[in-house]
Amino acid sequence: MLADSSSAAIAAAAAVGLLALGTCCKKGGRKAAPSAALVPASRSLHPLATAGAALRPSAAGGLSVATFNILTKAFARREYGHYVPAVFRDWKTHRLPLLHATLANLATDVIAVQEACVLTFADDIAPFLSAHGYGLVAPYDKDAVKKGRGLAKTAILYRTAVLQLLWSQNRSRTVLAAFRHRATGSTVYVVNCHLEGNPVKARERFQQLRGSLAIVEAHWLASAAGGAAKADGGGRKSKRQRGPAQPAPRSDAEVFALGKSPGKGAEPPASAVRSAEDLENAGKGAETPASAVRSAEDLKSAGNACGIPAGSGKGAENPASAGNSADTSKSAGKGAETPAAGAENDPAAAQGGGRPFVIVTGDFNSSREHCVYRLLSEGSISPDFTDAWGEGDGRVTDTPFACPFPLKDAYAGCKKRQGTYLANSSVPTLIDFVFVSSSFTVEAARAPYTDDQFADALRTGVPNAWCVSDHFPLAAALTFPPPDTTPATSPP
Repeated sequence: MLADSSSAAIAAAAAVGLLALGTCCKKGGRKAAPSAALVPASRSLHPLATAGAALRPSAAGGLSVATFNILTKAFARREYGHYVPAVFRDWKTHRLPLLHATLANLATDVIAVQEACVLTFADDIAPFLSAHGYGLVAPYDKDAVKKGRGLAKTAILYRTAVLQLLWSQNRSRTVLAAFRHRATGSTVYVVNCHLEGNPVKARERFQQLRGSLAIVEAHWLASAAGGAAKADGGGRKSKRQRGPAQPAPRSDAEVFALGKSPGKGAEPPASAVRSAEDLENAGKGAETPASAVRSAEDLKSAGNACGIPAGSGKGAENPASAGNSADTSKSAGKGAETPAAGAENDPAAAQGGGRPFVIVTGDFNSSREHCVYRLLSEGSISPDFTDAWGEGDGRVTDTPFACPFPLKDAYAGCKKRQGTYLANSSVPTLIDFVFVSSSFTVEAARAPYTDDQFADALRTGVPNAWCVSDHFPLAAALTFPPPDTTPATSPP
């Protein structure tokens, strides 16, 4: 049934150009030669590839990334989708086969997925993983069974021939992962977001991203200072684990013990702040703790004698995921790769010093004028900043916060920005983004849809015959800087 349905889905997608892998990239108003290969970027504008053009870099020093809110499989039962014909809402017969075809068409090394069903996504996506060589950092929620089959979270698919999973952690609104890029040995952190959806909850969106960035930074610095965990089989297993034991993890509280501001007491662990409800329970609106560990001096003042040496020492425990990755879930053995053991499980050792490369992507549930985008694009947020969608006075933080990693919008060089979310509306909204380390070169970015697809989506609504979701995917092809350069240590 799946094979037949998948063939039908591919045929439907091809009819409107989704799978037109030979379509041209447009640059400067001229058409390049028909090819799926990348077109060299100009200094001011990287090419915007037509939707359907594959973005796999041909050089070994490349990495491609996509983000896609796939729309929960429970959509068929939701009242707000009444405008979509039943045949296009059905998960098993239409949307799942079309999802496989769409992901295969994206063909990127990393695919950040939002709204993946916690209880069934690993099974739903298993045929795709095995057929196309992907591993999975699965969606996770410790109360998934209690909350029901409709619970959807974030997940990361990664091409195992290109990336080696080192560490992962699932959070309420994000999933975090560290990878070793096999060709270059570089460490790449991925933060996949599906931030708070209530428009007025700007502060919560800011807290969710801030806490995730803090954990990534703390994990990186703890790894650099302490070295790799030894794989001794003593790691904890969750009830859903079906694979090998993980290295013994540190709790969020232990990780954040490294992140105390000098002269202050320990801040609450990030794991205690996951949603508006959790915020209230964790101190009646207290903010997610900012990352305060940014240098060897900070580490020393926090009780650590080491800074960030190249090829850091070994033997100390690595603050790994507390049993929430794909490898501690039902998906283990279905394409998910067990995190590397020993020295290879140490992001800092893999990087050889310096700073890691970072990708922050996903569904921000807010646009370019709002706090999340402003933080990532400008590098900091002050207490004076007001978010137009925010509650009260619109302020999202009581203290200044600087993003610990210099990032840029992968689509910033595109002359034409297109909306990514369309729900019974005539104007798509841009709320999905791909941010990457500033030292990456963006070789190409994939248009979310063609002009014909845009017209068709406005006419039929989405999901439809060729679009599996009410969002459209984004994708970018990146090139690492030369080996003698590393990302800057602070935002510009």
